[in-house]
Amino acid sequence: MRIYELEVRASATKDLAGLPPRQRDRIALRIDGLITDPLPPQSAPLHGQLHGSRRLRVGRYRVGYTINAKAGLIVVWAIGPRESF
Repeated sequence: MRIYELEVRASATKDLAGLPPRQRDRIALRIDGLITDPLPPQSAPLHGQLHGSRRLRVGRYRVGYTINAKAGLIVVWAIGPRESF
């Protein structure tokens, strides 16, 4: 099992800070899970976006992230309601 490095952009941190505490904790746990499993069953590729971009479903919220397998890096760039993804 490969361990990835995680980078959370400032925009995603700001999005996360604006959520209710219960949702924030739930999403943070799922983001941490990406370190060991970057392609969980709740994720799907984003069509028409950057190459390698995916969305992770967490209840009614979505986490936008990109996987760089060569560098071993996952970049979380946005968190928002389902309608925004």
